[in-house]
Amino acid sequence: MPDEHAWTTESSHATSSGRVRYVRCVHCGTRRVDFQEHPELPPTALSAEVPTSSAPTSRRAPS
Repeated sequence: MPDEHAWTTESSHATSSGRVRYVRCVHCGTRRVDFQEHPELPPTALSAEVPTSSAPTSRRAPS
């Protein structure tokens, strides 16, 4: 049984159609992108969930 996520908005921006929200689960760190068409409606997922371990890491080029 999958764990229940507790999504929190890390950042968001308005678009002509609504608001795009970049969210993260406070328990496991999984991220996804949500879209909220109207402030009184719940957001819906636009992207797949990306587990923390799958997130790209930044690497410095060798000197």
